[in-house]
Amino acid sequence: MSLEQAVQALIDEGKITQDDVQNAEWKILRNYHINNIVEDIHSGFCELNHDTECKWYDEEAGEEGIDPWKMEAHKRWKDLFIAFLKSAQFPIKTLSEEPTSGPDYRFTPR
Repeated sequence: MSLEQAVQALIDEGKITQDDVQNAEWKILRNYHINNIVEDIHSGFCELNHDTECKWYDEEAGEEGIDPWKMEAHKRWKDLFIAFLKSAQFPIKTLSEEPTSGPDYRFTPR
């Protein structure tokens, strides 16, 4: 069973709604874009010694199944980026907030 079929089965059984799927997809997509921006910022601006001080690449090459975004260096850079956006008073939502406008990322069964 594909992921799309499994999600559609949950919707059909009434265990989740289409809005639940849309909100989850929106959060995943937003987090994906933020992570890509943070990777670019780290690559361009990190001045720490990557052998001894910055553990970014060690985290990337870490144990299989461990999310590097939950580890120290990745979290630090992501937190710095989000703090920058908030301090600059850009109109942003936190990652936990629901979408209120923007592109429609609804799940569309095939």
